[in-house]
Amino acid sequence: MKQNIEKLFQDIKNKLSIEWRYCLCSFLISRGGNNGDKAGMIKTKMILTSNEGIINNGDKRLLIKSKELKKVISEKFESKINNPKLRFNKIEVLFREDGSYTENYFWDEEKEKEDKAMAAKYFYQWLNETMMNRIFDYEKENNLLTPFYDEDGSVSEYESSWDEGIFVFNLMNNTVEYTIELIKNGTVRNLSMPLPEYIKDALLEHYEITNKELQDVWLPWNKLVIKSPNNSIPYDEWENFVTYSLEEEV
Repeated sequence: MKQNIEKLFQDIKNKLSIEWRYCLCSFLISRGGNNGDKAGMIKTKMILTSNEGIINNGDKRLLIKSKELKKVISEKFESKINNPKLRFNKIEVLFREDGSYTENYFWDEEKEKEDKAMAAKYFYQWLNETMMNRIFDYEKENNLLTPFYDEDGSVSEYESSWDEGIFVFNLMNNTVEYTIELIKNGTVRNLSMPLPEYIKDALLEHYEITNKELQDVWLPWNKLVIKSPNNSIPYDEWENFVTYSLEEEV
């Protein structure tokens, strides 16, 4: 990290001809990955000040574009995110004109909640795409797909075994019960496919976050139904494909 920060200072000096006394570089790191333990988008900002105050707060030359620096930040974020004492989602580096600098790490609770709300909002897309991929792999492994062959007699692709599907997930007592219905040319069949543990874990985590941490913006639920078009779900029509509901526990 130290070498990357020192290189950033040199880049700032080389790009700018105006005189400045302090340069504040901010990095806001959002959670990424389904479980939120990966670094997602990193927003950057740079502010220059002199003895008279802020002298530049929007010059495009100040945008931090170093992929190597962002990679280092991402790795550090991911190594600390599960440690309540060391985690951070904001970094500020204050450079002085002589090249010395102060490096500070912060944990912004409000930003953390916003990140979780955004990830929860689009969880259905990840789940739908993950289920599609897992169904294909499972049916391929169990010779349930019709192959197409090329001129050399090698398999070029497989015919899809379904046009649309209905995935039902019931979450109660920290367990996930599920059914998978696949429809092809109007014919419905149940697929007895084991659900991988990482999908169950993701569902349970989604349930915990939305029902507890985000309960002020999410209605209570314990049943999730996805009507899969065997394709990505249109973001502007997601309510036609995704249903959350609260069922009575038996």
